[in-house]
Amino acid sequence: YHHKNKMTPVAQNDTSVNKIRSIRWQRGQMIGRGAFGRVYMALNLDTGELMAMKEVDGTSVSSRERSALENEIAMMKDLQHANIVRYLGVDNSADDLLAVFLEFVPGGSLRSL
Repeated sequence: YHHKNKMTPVAQNDTSVNKIRSIRWQRGQMIGRGAFGRVYMALNLDTGELMAMKEVDGTSVSSRERSALENEIAMMKDLQHANIVRYLGVDNSADDLLAVFLEFVPGGSLRSL
């Protein structure tokens, strides 16, 4: 099952990429589960870049969990470091479904180390 949609990435601090643009993406196979939902591989159809997509069903999280997720997204938008997974954007165009896009880092999770 593949899902095609568009996400809106956050504007970067670099003034040369301050324009927010839509990105066409396609969902791939599930690669894990997180605290708020499932994690899938996703493909940026414009660049071919692989991404991790955290998909959260808004109907299955409490308002407290939703608030925690929004705080996580807000924090990740501002983090930029070589050793921190990069936040790429969010797609909230589907009713009751939120897709958070992150840099894909191969090799599994910290839990598997």
